[in-house]
Amino acid sequence: MGQTVVSDQPGGTSSITPSQADALQKKIRAGHHTVFSGEVVCNGCSGPFIVKVGAFVRPSPTATSDQSNGGTPQAPACGVGGHGADVRFPPIVVARPGPFEIAFPWHGYPVVIEVHEDSNGDGTPGMGERFAVLHEGGALMGNEDHSGLEINLDRAPQMVGDGSAAPVDNGGSDRTSP
Repeated sequence: MGQTVVSDQPGGTSSITPSQADALQKKIRAGHHTVFSGEVVCNGCSGPFIVKVGAFVRPSPTATSDQSNGGTPQAPACGVGGHGADVRFPPIVVARPGPFEIAFPWHGYPVVIEVHEDSNGDGTPGMGERFAVLHEGGALMGNEDHSGLEINLDRAPQMVGDGSAAPVDNGGSDRTSP
């Protein structure tokens, strides 16, 4: 889990309104889905927050670029499954710090929860807005309901090597569902 502030805004962002998010949640819950619930913690924040579930991307100590691809870094792959890192499910809008519950289509691979404080209310990450990712080192599976999750936007990012970062395995074993 780490928190940071958006300092660059790449293109291709999309916005969502609370009513759009609610309509998408109803459609998702009508099918085979997974539910994550817990609490968004952010002292001094008023919200709203955009909560998303996406693919867990296994950390890599080296970039995957070489002369065969012109030295251009390649897009990372999800922790397993080879479907790429662009797996994203419809987000929800959480009005204020406190409880959240998000349903997303059942997904047999590791996932992360991304949260950004949408202080300007436009539905997209913006300059200076707080951002956090809960990844549990690849242990959050998209085919297992989870409750009691805490997304704390008050915590500073955990840096590898400072003695407080969670250990990350060497990626030797993939986690998939049967």
